[in-house]
Amino acid sequence: MNIQEGARDASNRIKWMDVVHEGRPGQGAVRVNHDAVFPAWMWVLDYASDALCMTPWECVCMQMRPFVRLFLALLRRGRNRYNKYGKRDNYSIPILLLFPASPSTGSSTYFMHLNQVPAGGACLLTHPERNRAMLDVFTVTCSGWFDPEGVGISTYTVTLYSPGGPPRPMVSHLANRGAQVIPLVFPPGTFDVEVAVTDKWGAFATVVVEWGLEIAMPSKEEYENAHVESLIQKLEGSGDVEMLTMTVTANTAVSFKSEWMSLSGTPAEEQTKTLLQLSEQTNTAAKALSQQTSFDTIGPVAVTSNTIAEVMSDSTANLLVAKSIDIEARNTIIEVVQAMVEGIEQQEVIAPKQLQVAGDNIASITSSLMLSIGMVVSDQNCTASGPSDLHKSDDLTFDTDIGTDIYMEIPIELTEIRKCNVRDVSKDLSAAQIPVLDELLTNLSKAILRKSVVGEQHTLDGRNGVLIKTGLTVLNGSAVEIYLGTRGAKISLPEGFCPTGKCNDTVGYAATLWPYPTHTYTESADNLAFGSNIVDMKFMDRELSDLKVKHTEDPIVVVIPRTLDRMGVPLPSGPEFVNSTEASGRSLPIIYSKFSITKNDSSVNIEITPNGSDHRLFLILSSSLMPTLTHHMWFSMVEDIPVKRNDTYDWFLPSSAINGTASYYLGVGEFQQDFDVSLMDDPVRNNVSLGSVQNVSVDYNLQVLTSGCYYFDEDAKEWMGKGLEVVHSDREVTRCEAGHLTSFGAGFFVTPNTVDFDYVFANLGFHDNLTIYITLILTLTIFIILAIWARHKDKLDVRKLGAAPLPDNRVEDKYLYEVLVFTGNKKEAQTDSNVYFVLSGSEDETAVRGLCDGQRNIFRKNGIDVFVMAVPRPLGPLLYLRIWHDNSGKGTNASWYLRYIVFRDVQTGDKYEFIANQWLAVEWDDGEIDRLLPVATGEQRTQFRHLFDTTSNKNLADSHLWFSIFLRPHRSRFTRCQRVGSCFALLFLSMLVNAMWYDRVPEQPRPGLKLGFFSLSPEEIGVGVMGNLIVFPPSFLIVFMFRKARPRHLRKSRIELALKRHSEKEESSSNDSAKTGDLPKPPDQPDAATSTNIIHKKQKKKKMTLPWWFSLLAWALVLACIVISCFFLLMYGIMFGNSKTTKWITALAVSFFSSVLFMEPVKIFLLAILMSVVFKSPDLDEDDVEEDEEEPILVQDEAWLHTNTERRRRPCIPTMIDERALQTLRKTRQREVKMYSIFKEIVIYTLFMWIVLILSHGNRDPNAFFLQRTLREAFLNEGARDNTDFTKVTNSDRLWTYLQNGFLHRLRADVLYNGKAPYRLRGFLGDQNNRIMGYGTIRQIRVRDKTCRLPNYITRLGVRCNGYSSLGWEDTNHYCLGWASPSSATVNTTLCQHSYFRHTTAAQLDSFPVWGARDWYGGGGYIVRLRGKTEDLLRVFHFLQENHWIDEMTRAIIIEFSSYNANVNLFGLSRIMAEFTPGGGITPTFSFEGISLLQHHKNFGSFILACEVAFIAFVLFYMVREVKALCRAPASYCRDYWSYAEVAIILACCAAIVIYLLRYMATSAVLSEFDKTFGNGYINLQYAALLNEIYLYLVSFILFVGILKFIKLLRFNKRIGILSMTLRQCWEDLKGFLIAFTLCFFSFVAMFYLMLNKHLQGFYNFVTAVESCFSMMLGKFNFEKMREVSLVVPVMFFIFVLFNSWVIINLLLTIIIRTFMEVRHSARNQPNEYEMVRFVWGRFKSVLVSSGRSSNVPLSANTPASTVCSNTRDVEHSESDVQIQEFPRKVDKFLEHINSVYFKGSLDYSSKTSLQSSMYGNKTSS
Repeated sequence: MNIQEGARDASNRIKWMDVVHEGRPGQGAVRVNHDAVFPAWMWVLDYASDALCMTPWECVCMQMRPFVRLFLALLRRGRNRYNKYGKRDNYSIPILLLFPASPSTGSSTYFMHLNQVPAGGACLLTHPERNRAMLDVFTVTCSGWFDPEGVGISTYTVTLYSPGGPPRPMVSHLANRGAQVIPLVFPPGTFDVEVAVTDKWGAFATVVVEWGLEIAMPSKEEYENAHVESLIQKLEGSGDVEMLTMTVTANTAVSFKSEWMSLSGTPAEEQTKTLLQLSEQTNTAAKALSQQTSFDTIGPVAVTSNTIAEVMSDSTANLLVAKSIDIEARNTIIEVVQAMVEGIEQQEVIAPKQLQVAGDNIASITSSLMLSIGMVVSDQNCTASGPSDLHKSDDLTFDTDIGTDIYMEIPIELTEIRKCNVRDVSKDLSAAQIPVLDELLTNLSKAILRKSVVGEQHTLDGRNGVLIKTGLTVLNGSAVEIYLGTRGAKISLPEGFCPTGKCNDTVGYAATLWPYPTHTYTESADNLAFGSNIVDMKFMDRELSDLKVKHTEDPIVVVIPRTLDRMGVPLPSGPEFVNSTEASGRSLPIIYSKFSITKNDSSVNIEITPNGSDHRLFLILSSSLMPTLTHHMWFSMVEDIPVKRNDTYDWFLPSSAINGTASYYLGVGEFQQDFDVSLMDDPVRNNVSLGSVQNVSVDYNLQVLTSGCYYFDEDAKEWMGKGLEVVHSDREVTRCEAGHLTSFGAGFFVTPNTVDFDYVFANLGFHDNLTIYITLILTLTIFIILAIWARHKDKLDVRKLGAAPLPDNRVEDKYLYEVLVFTGNKKEAQTDSNVYFVLSGSEDETAVRGLCDGQRNIFRKNGIDVFVMAVPRPLGPLLYLRIWHDNSGKGTNASWYLRYIVFRDVQTGDKYEFIANQWLAVEWDDGEIDRLLPVATGEQRTQFRHLFDTTSNKNLADSHLWFSIFLRPHRSRFTRCQRVGSCFALLFLSMLVNAMWYDRVPEQPRPGLKLGFFSLSPEEIGVGVMGNLIVFPPSFLIVFMFRKARPRHLRKSRIELALKRHSEKEESSSNDSAKTGDLPKPPDQPDAATSTNIIHKKQKKKKMTLPWWFSLLAWALVLACIVISCFFLLMYGIMFGNSKTTKWITALAVSFFSSVLFMEPVKIFLLAILMSVVFKSPDLDEDDVEEDEEEPILVQDEAWLHTNTERRRRPCIPTMIDERALQTLRKTRQREVKMYSIFKEIVIYTLFMWIVLILSHGNRDPNAFFLQRTLREAFLNEGARDNTDFTKVTNSDRLWTYLQNGFLHRLRADVLYNGKAPYRLRGFLGDQNNRIMGYGTIRQIRVRDKTCRLPNYITRLGVRCNGYSSLGWEDTNHYCLGWASPSSATVNTTLCQHSYFRHTTAAQLDSFPVWGARDWYGGGGYIVRLRGKTEDLLRVFHFLQENHWIDEMTRAIIIEFSSYNANVNLFGLSRIMAEFTPGGGITPTFSFEGISLLQHHKNFGSFILACEVAFIAFVLFYMVREVKALCRAPASYCRDYWSYAEVAIILACCAAIVIYLLRYMATSAVLSEFDKTFGNGYINLQYAALLNEIYLYLVSFILFVGILKFIKLLRFNKRIGILSMTLRQCWEDLKGFLIAFTLCFFSFVAMFYLMLNKHLQGFYNFVTAVESCFSMMLGKFNFEKMREVSLVVPVMFFIFVLFNSWVIINLLLTIIIRTFMEVRHSARNQPNEYEMVRFVWGRFKSVLVSSGRSSNVPLSANTPASTVCSNTRDVEHSESDVQIQEFPRKVDKFLEHINSVYFKGSLDYSSKTSLQSSMYGNKTSS
């Protein structure tokens, strides 16, 4: 076996083993420079078998010592010199190769020649006068240098060395003949100047020409006078690259390091000016270097890379200076770096060490570029953009498309828009720049690896922290650790890690440590903390091809350090100090803190530092809920935490233990000394309680840190955390485990600690907690105002408690009855008429008595009036009550609805109830105003209707706490003020309970109670039970104590007060009553003093009451509930934060109002039904009055004695009402009611129609026409001659032309007229006025294959038939690229995953069918979403056109988008359709609509809202009215055709309300999505527009029918009546006429359809033929086109016009005119409502004449009661009037006394005749 030696060629450096079949050893030797490491390589020239070449060999030196597996060479100096060149610098190395498995061997000798360095010369540095940086020129002169080998000198390189800094090559001067004079320009600083003289074979000698050279910084004046910019331009023009490079380097150093160019402490304007100057200098330097430098040798690469590295290092020294690197500079520098790396790859270097300096500089440049890009791109607030970019922002591209980020918020200020555009442009550029930079470093690493041998490792160390380690190695399956830098970065490869699959293969690697995050252009870069380092690891095979490392068996450990307190990265905030002394006074001994995990795949570090060692501290942790000793997720004693640094314990929870994002609560406590910690193994079973915990005795510091690991997915272009696990984390590093290799980064987030009440009391600021403070203040203010108002109303209610004595009571009558009159709750139930009654008992009956009260209004709606009636003797058990009124009230107050009357015998306590529930009215029910009511039996009192009405009214006014504040019965003990206190105590308790469990119930459903859609989880049930346990007891106690606490002092008896009041009135009104004295007793009336049969009052069992001071206790409980609740509500509000508190208050308000207005009334009515059906309690008139008053004091003679058990005969009471007068009054009242009804109906209906008109016209805007015209002109481009006129589109090619050149450029705002970027127009259409809502879509409708049938002989030819798609034949299948049907082999490939060829349903698009000119089209289709950049969309259009997206199966291309014009508050709905007919060709159709959906935001928005509410109220009113009318007279209602009009209007109104609500919800959803996505999300207005259209149709129908209804309302007008009667009379003739007209008309339609459907578009189908024929009747036709079709058509057209326009129409007029004449001359057919006109006019005149008095004549008989009640209505009386009014009563009293004493009651003095008859009758009998 022969082995050939020699130097390895650069083109073969990637080959570790090359097999050669034949050849001979070469004769040359390898030239080796001093201190150079070079690779040796060998060729196997011949071999015994293939197995020998495929098996590893061993290589040994001549001593036969093992060295390394694989084909390597060993360089050993000083061995076996040979003198081939006649010198002693030649060496030979014998090498022997052994094959371990066989005796095969191979040997060879490696020959080397040591190249001698240049010698014999010297270099001298010449100084200028002042040694100023950049301004002064130094000179280095070198002479006398020669090459010992005679190959010649190549370059003279000047390098600067600063203390502690890297070497800085200044110039690489090409050698020429003679002495070398090198001019130099230095940057400021102190340097050692070294000159390296290099021969053409690479050997070099170095000479230090000066040590410690100090270069001074020039002054500002000197710098400005130098005109550096002109100097650089001059150097560019001269081509002096060496001087240009040095000048640029020096100028950059001066600019960034001079004090007069410093940015710190300068005003903002000066900073901006300085940054602009720095940016200009950087751009100048970058351009100069890119244009003038050639990188064909390593020297220029080193010099130029050093210059750019200096520039980038200075410009990225801090965040402020970094703004000087603008977009232009980055692009230029990247181009220069690319050129340098390409030059390095082409360089002929022997050892990688020659690339060290250039590699370090390029790594530094790349890192600085990464940082500069990341600063701008990752800036969320758009504040990192430099002034230079802002100054050039008008020249930047500004895409007005909203992009793909639907949650991107568009700024408003122009400056901010410019800054954000700089960020966006930088982000777009960085998506291409960062991969280029990454590839540059990879190529640089590969260039180094090509010159490396196995075992070598090279490190590139940049100036700003970037570090790259490269090398070749054989892993052999052993574990490997690669350290990067000194801050702990490390990559640990597990055992058995073999990226090529063979562990003995040679692999190359490149490990990179980035000091800052890379790939920041992705949205997922937010997962990375700004201070996170990036660790990148790449493996390559022996050919240096990249290896993908995925799914390793054992995890790869990556340790990622953090950059802290550098380049704007802040240090973590310090731990929070907790003072145990302050915390010891807490109600709970455990101190709680809260923190949040905001990123997925995060770990947690809890660092606690106790200030002492003698403690038993423990930590408990839980998610969502505060942990307890028995319920927690994690527990640990502090002293058991394994990780401890100094005195800090670090409790680490890995990412596998933390499940997603959530809020966590940490509790810190301390066990008592005698507590057994082992009990915490099962605290529930061991019953561990807070008794084992003491107050924390030591102070401590606490901090919580969260960390995460993420990798960059090259395919998805995202930072992801899936598959990574954080196994350790602290302040400095994060240790991750991964199953793959890529770029790794770490997240690091510091969460603030919130410690229980300490946090609350520290954050009590008003502005930070505005919502909770305002809520509490407003609620308490409302409480105080309501309490004051309620107290005032309570005082007024006291006045209503008394009883009114009947005005006809006599002082001598001592037997008392209390009368309770209950007026109904119906409309117009109250009355002002005088009410009279006669009460009959088993023993006696009263005379006609009047229910009157001259001091207050009585018989009000739903009122209770109490009277005291005095009678001479007991009436016995009451039997009947006759009650009536005189109809003297005015208008509606003449009628009265009586519920029932209760008479209570004051002496015995017996109660008698007379139930009416009837009208006493001439216009209601049976028209009677006189009722005879029997006493109610038990069955009547427990009837459901009576009980339900009474109970529901009472409960609604008394039991509903909130309603009862305003409706409280005045006889109730529970005052309004007390009710206010009870309500607010309940309100605050409910708010507290709601806050306690707000957001506590998990959203995920759990097993529980489920009934249909109603479900309750165990948590919800538990919360409900606990909430009721907190709210119910105190609220129940408060109400119970208020209701049951009796007053401190009982009120005087209302009976006594009434009697006293009547007595005083009698004494003051009748002076002769006192003079007359007592009249003699009737002879048949025994003396009370002598009687022994005394009626005893029944002792009624009193209700249970509480002492008066219980009301004070209730008030104390009210105040306690309010104060405690307010305190805790404030605490909860502060803990929630302002945002969460707002949501909580909103939810609470909705719950409160729904409960008060809906739930509570429903419960009351259900309870009333239950009480009426089940319990049937008849004692509904009982209240608290009797128990809160003193018993009436009845002296002995006031208890009537029963000596006569027979019923006393009373004289016959005459008829109280004149029937003829009543009938007249009834008719008059009915006419009056009808008059008011018609008048009210006209007024109300006019108001209703006025509101409908407002609502209908409010939905229409005059600007809608101009909006649709603008959209049409903008997008149709009618009249254009560049094939972009949509109306001229006739085929698919022209359609693509329109889309690409016409439509797309008008879909978004373009560059302005002055060439500037269209700032402020992001998301706007091309007209710059309409803002697009989301993005537009192009939807294709396709037809299924073979949707029509062909003849068999045509089918055999292979012809396919595809008709219209309609709605049932649309294609809904998924396809592959080019509409190819997917197969099992292609269905999962990328060819079948293009969204453009996959069907999207209508539900996914939130779309509805569309009616085009040719067909109906469904809401789904194949979608192209028009979002992204214009260039990207144009590429999509070209891609679709190339793949025949539009083909013969296409039936419609529908372009849809929505817009909003804020100037006119209109939404624009645009639809452009190209309909493909099956026969070929395209029919362009379009629709542009301007719709108004936001009416409440206009100037009259509140008025519109009020009209909408009024509209709903009107609909409810008419609905109730029509239901009542139907129930009252169903037969006549159904016969009246106006009833159907009413029903139609009501149904249309109800439908309009429903549609309006749906439209409102749809609009709200659209606006919510618009607001949530900042107008960037997909929004389809089709649903809202459809609802809006239906709503307008309904409102139009309502207006149409409603206006026609005025014919009915104005029927009392003679002309309107004649019109109505004419239509009614001629209807029979019209029906026959319509039949004849229809037959005649449609015969002509059929004829014209058959004749013209192939020639005229107006007749292409039967519907359009009908429309065209109607137009012909109206005179609209195209006669010339019809004549061109056929000569028959004009003839038929003439016949059609003659017959239809002359004969038919005249016949219709004849029918109507004849009927009209008949109605006009027929008096009997005129409407009866004409009398109403005269009546209305008469009533109007009577009102004017009577000055507004009532026209009702009182219907009363000559009874004392009628006179008395009439007198009580007067307010002021003269003395004579009083005497005149008293005279009849006194005469009646006198006659009654005579009749009783002398005639024993036998006289009948009701009339003169009766009196004479009774007197003579008495004489005769006597």
